[in-house]
Amino acid sequence: MLSFISAVLALPLLASAAPALDERAVFPLSTWSKYHCLTLTEFEKRIPQCAVYCEEYTFRSGRDGCAPDDFPCHCKRSQIVSDIIEPCIFPWLNHTATCTTDELRQLQGLVTDSCTFFNATKYADYVACPLDVTLQIAQDKLKGVAA
Repeated sequence: MLSFISAVLALPLLASAAPALDERAVFPLSTWSKYHCLTLTEFEKRIPQCAVYCEEYTFRSGRDGCAPDDFPCHCKRSQIVSDIIEPCIFPWLNHTATCTTDELRQLQGLVTDSCTFFNATKYADYVACPLDVTLQIAQDKLKGVAA
């Protein structure tokens, strides 16, 4: 039974962050202001408290190969992020995890919404942001190279 529940909740988390949109997508101003120049510190304020440790473990450490504030990179590497964060965050995979199903759904919604935005924007859109980006990923994305 747990493997079925795990699969049901894990699939949207994995699939939602995969790059699939045309980079010319247009977003409402509210979406732009919500995510443009987003920092990891700001992101931590938006996610359920139960997920903060696992998110820090994954992003602050650079375990996914991205700079901490580089959300376009985190979203581009969604499978790597999922492989790292899921064993930490899902209670049925980690007996010390405390997120409820509702909190996981809230997190999934934020990941889906933010990665939809980041997968449809370009690194050039972040030139004015005071963020560290992952240089090689940024260079590849600017050149149009898939990673």
